[in-house]
Amino acid sequence: MSIFTSTTPATLAYFQYQSIRNILPQNNAKKTKIKIKTLLDIADDFDNFFFDAYGVLNTADGVISEALTTIAELKNRGKNCLVISNAAGFAREFYLKRYKKMGFNFNDDEVVVSRDVAMQYLIREVNNNPENYYGIISGDFAQNDIEEVINKDKFLLPDNPDFGTKSDIFLFLGSMNWTREKQAIWTKYLQEKPREIWVGNPDLIAPKGLEASIEAGTYTLLLEENLYTKLLVCGKPFAHIFNLAKERIIAKNNSFNFERTLMVGDTLHTDILGGNNFGIKTALAVNYGFFKGLNYSAAIIDSQIEPDFILEAI
Repeated sequence: MSIFTSTTPATLAYFQYQSIRNILPQNNAKKTKIKIKTLLDIADDFDNFFFDAYGVLNTADGVISEALTTIAELKNRGKNCLVISNAAGFAREFYLKRYKKMGFNFNDDEVVVSRDVAMQYLIREVNNNPENYYGIISGDFAQNDIEEVINKDKFLLPDNPDFGTKSDIFLFLGSMNWTREKQAIWTKYLQEKPREIWVGNPDLIAPKGLEASIEAGTYTLLLEENLYTKLLVCGKPFAHIFNLAKERIIAKNNSFNFERTLMVGDTLHTDILGGNNFGIKTALAVNYGFFKGLNYSAAIIDSQIEPDFILEAI
């Protein structure tokens, strides 16, 4: 019997996440869940707030107005407020401009996207193995950061005839131009010769009511494991992106207190699982994103991914 009473992209994604728990980080079980109305109710308990983007700061309908006012108030109280987002389709400047356009006053150090993690690994890989070719699946603009790191002749896009045969590593950063047909062709290349795959955005979907955008995680994390030699996941729920955020806090404050850090997100298998695994507190926002209109309580029981807090409003 399904734990959900309806079939939506989010409910399908939930069960897909459950099917790949073996490749996701271990969950550190929680014992209590406290329901709160707003983050300001527990603001005194935390110094650092990590915010997911979609479903917490904004939705397909636009910015979440209460997030604007709450984050402004938290910053006025001297709290560290960082965005930690599985966003990798474009260079980080693209996302900085997006959040500013929404009205959020985040400075450069307060935005941590999975693209940042991917770029750290890419710079290291290019320096260590300059002979490698890279197959890049991403957006069709704002790719200047990659172009500055990889020589043009080593940078292979999907329309390049050598993309499937010559690439040593595939960077699947964004799915905005990807299709089922392209996925089928790419899968054949991987069947012929498994390669290392880097996943910029581990999200399976971005829910938009009864519809959803299909994200890079669907095209990579759901692959059969014999199709790749290594799977490097740059975003939540894996620790790389949390470590980068921690480094930003330490650079500012010279310290980082796990017990006084809260991850606020709308998805159990990325935000909450990632925060739990990293050893920080977690709050599941249930009214806007992944679990809007769904039985989040049943999902928590079924998955055993438990947040510290259930957040009714930002």
